[in-house]
Amino acid sequence: MGTRVPRRHRWLAIGGLSLAAFLIYAYVHGEKWREEVGITVGGRSQAADPAERRSAVNDVLSRHRIDFLHGVFQDGSFAPLLGDPDPVIRKDAATQLAVLAPECLESVVDAADGLDPERRKLALTAFVDAVLPPGAGEPPPWLGRALVIAGAHRQLRIFEILAARGADQLAPVIQLLGDPSPVIRSDAARALGVAGSNARDAADALAARLDDPEAEVRRAAIEALGHIPASTESLAGRLALRLDDADPGVVEAAARQLGRLGPSGNEVLASAIERLPNDRVAALLPALGTLDASRATLVPPLAARLDSADPVAAQRIARALAEVAEPAIPALGVALASTRAATRYWALESLRMMGEAGAPAVALVARGLTDPDVAVRIAALGALRSSGAAAEERDGIERAALDPDAGVQMRARKVLDSLKAS
Repeated sequence: MGTRVPRRHRWLAIGGLSLAAFLIYAYVHGEKWREEVGITVGGRSQAADPAERRSAVNDVLSRHRIDFLHGVFQDGSFAPLLGDPDPVIRKDAATQLAVLAPECLESVVDAADGLDPERRKLALTAFVDAVLPPGAGEPPPWLGRALVIAGAHRQLRIFEILAARGADQLAPVIQLLGDPSPVIRSDAARALGVAGSNARDAADALAARLDDPEAEVRRAAIEALGHIPASTESLAGRLALRLDDADPGVVEAAARQLGRLGPSGNEVLASAIERLPNDRVAALLPALGTLDASRATLVPPLAARLDSADPVAAQRIARALAEVAEPAIPALGVALASTRAATRYWALESLRMMGEAGAPAVALVARGLTDPDVAVRIAALGALRSSGAAAEERDGIERAALDPDAGVQMRARKVLDSLKAS
């Protein structure tokens, strides 16, 4: 005999099947309705008669559920109405969509991007005005989180509109710098960086994030501060503290921003180069880019660090000085007088990397031909050859060809052969 199913279980099974059938019907019916309404709205949103376009908003969409309205908007058929030349239509369409805020924020921006620039601005202004009526006071709390989640491109579109209405509109985003989630804090910092000069009031709040326990937040705050106008001396002082950060990414970000601050930033960097370990100094160099004449204050402390025991760090420093070219020669001359052979060697290597720009230093380089260290003598021959002015020191090179060391002899002969060929 089979097991008898209790009556209440049968009723529960029947009820579950009925609910599943209803949900399937609702979904299929909803998708069909959405498609039909989307086609209807899409056609009427392009009608020449403004009254017909208005009815696409009021006579169709206002009668239906919000989820259907959202779906019709997402398929793009509603976008032209939001950017309609008729201000009444724009306002009506924006009012409908404001009901969906903040969920529709990303869809609004994406759809508006499909319009020409003038209509895009009309569309976004209409939407922002519907969600945040001018003069209504502080924006709603959800705005900050919605903007942070929306991503840089969409943030910029909305910020373009909010900026025209005053910096106080960014208050919800600034508040998120104190969010418990480090992801939200870092995203909020990036969003304020996108806002640029309009986020001037956020400078102090961003500066406070430079001490955030999460490295990603500290990096985001540094990068954002670089886009917000502020006193360069004040910002340089704040960034200086981050050059000692335990996270290499934070140090690099701070060095990059300091390099953009001009004299005040260079002063901080010069001080850091004097006190930081050689490996940390070498790590700063990629963030600084090419050291041109405007960063001459960095040259003496860099040249003094050619004594690094780490050959990789020393090579990076030598290359950075070579990029400065002739303005770096006096500092390299000081390094050539060092009592440490390694310092003299890397100074000559830097001059070799300069190529013909190092020609004015030929007399300094020639002193290395009689250096007690073999590696230094070989480096001097390399620097003379690359300078293109080796002929001025032919006598010294010929004596080097008789050097007790075979390596020095070989390098000297190659330099002499190149002089003959030229």
